[in-house]
Amino acid sequence: MRFLQNKQEFDQLLSSSRGQLVVIDFTASWCGPCQSIAPVFEQLSNEFSHVTFVKVDVDANRETAASCQIKAMPTFQFYKDGHMIHSLTGANPSALREAVIKFQGDKWAIAGEGHRLSNAPQSASNASQSASNAQLSEREKRLAAIEARFAKSS
Repeated sequence: MRFLQNKQEFDQLLSSSRGQLVVIDFTASWCGPCQSIAPVFEQLSNEFSHVTFVKVDVDANRETAASCQIKAMPTFQFYKDGHMIHSLTGANPSALREAVIKFQGDKWAIAGEGHRLSNAPQSASNASQSASNAQLSEREKRLAAIEARFAKSS
């Protein structure tokens, strides 16, 4: 887990996060609740890889802790586009998870638009199949795909 060492690193992280959620755990080595929720924070960082999770040791990085008006530990602050959008104080695993889920955004939004693999025109049979599939329910589409695979293999 990355620890922000100074206010400059904090500012740089927030300015470079462009639309991505940043969750900061303000912690201290002597804080029992901080140590008890640390594995949960680590697990969330592995589970939500499109979210940036970092820590600030309030004793080692007093300037950032003061700038963020940290009064108790652990405090979790949530930032998007350089602005704090949520704050949570206390070692509450379910509240932390709920906040990450609520503010995470679309994990594919930062992936880009993608690229078309071919400029080849769509065949007439594929075009008519696509048009008819548009009117089918999701279940019917799945069944049609299974039937098409089965027909090809027979």
